Amino acid sequence: MHEFANYVFDFYGTLVDVRTDENKPALWRFMADFYGAHGCLFDPSDLRDAFWRFDAEEREAARKRSGWAHPEIRIERVFLRLLLETPARFCGVPVGGRPVREWRRQYARDPEAALAALRDGDWVAAVANAFRILARERLCPYPDTFPVLRELVRRGKRIYLLSNAQGVFTRPEIGAVGLDAFFPAPRISSEAGMMKPQREFLDGLMREEGLDPRETAFVGNEMRSDMALALRCGVQGIFLNTGGMPEESLRTEVSRLMADERAPAGSRPWVVGSGRLGEVL
Repeated sequence: MHEFANYVFDFYGTLVDVRTDENKPALWRFMADFYGAHGCLFDPSDLRDAFWRFDAEEREAARKRSGWAHPEIRIERVFLRLLLETPARFCGVPVGGRPVREWRRQYARDPEAALAALRDGDWVAAVANAFRILARERLCPYPDTFPVLRELVRRGKRIYLLSNAQGVFTRPEIGAVGLDAFFPAPRISSEAGMMKPQREFLDGLMREEGLDPRETAFVGNEMRSDMALALRCGVQGIFLNTGGMPEESLRTEVSRLMADERAPAGSRPWVVGSGRLGEVL
C-alpha cells in the first residue's frame, strides 16, 4: 500500500473495539438512584425517556444554530438538564459547591449561564463517566493498533486522531487503552461542534497542521462518515472492514458512496477487506 506522510485515524471501530448498551435496565436504575441522591424524582424508565428527549432537543437546537448538516452536541448539557429541569424535592447534596436548589433558581433565570457554569465541572464528568462505564461492555485496542502506530512513528509519519465522539467519555477512554501517548491532542466532535462527514471538521485539522491533502490518508471503518469525509476533503480514504461486511456488500457500498458524493473514479476509497490495520503499512 502506498505510504503517506500523514495519517488521520478514526477511534472507535478503527483503533479500538468498543461495544455499549444504553438500554440496560441496571444502567437506568443506577442513574435514577444517582439523580435521586441529588433530589431528582425519577422512575428509571422516565429518566431514560427524558435523557433521549433532551438529547434529541439538543441536536435539533444545534442544527438550527449552526446551519450545518452534521452538528454535534456536548452530552454534558443533557446530564445537566436532567438535574435542573426535572421534578425534584429538597436535597442538601451540593453540586459545584452549591445546593442544587440554588442552581435550579439560577437555571430558571438564565439557563445558558447555569449550564456554562456547570458544564466543565467535576459533577457532570462524574455522572457522565458513570453512565458510560455502566453502558460499556467492551473497550480494547485491536491487535494491530499498537504495532502499526509504533511503526508509523518510527518511519517519521505524522499521526492524528479525529473521532465522532463525546470528549467527556472519549478522553478517559483514550487514556484507559494507552493511546494518549500517540494522540496528545485528539480532535473530538463534541468539542468541535460538528461531526463527520462535515467537511470543516477535517479541514480545520489539515489547515492547523499544514497537511497536504495529496500526502494525507484518513483511516476509518464507516463508509458514510469516514470515507465520505475523505472524499470531501480530497484525501485518500482507507476503509477498514472491522464489521465483517461481505465482499459484495462492500463493492455496493463503495459504488453508492461514490455516486452520492459525485466523486471522480480516482478518489475511490481503498478497502481493507480483512479489517486488519496492519494492511495499511
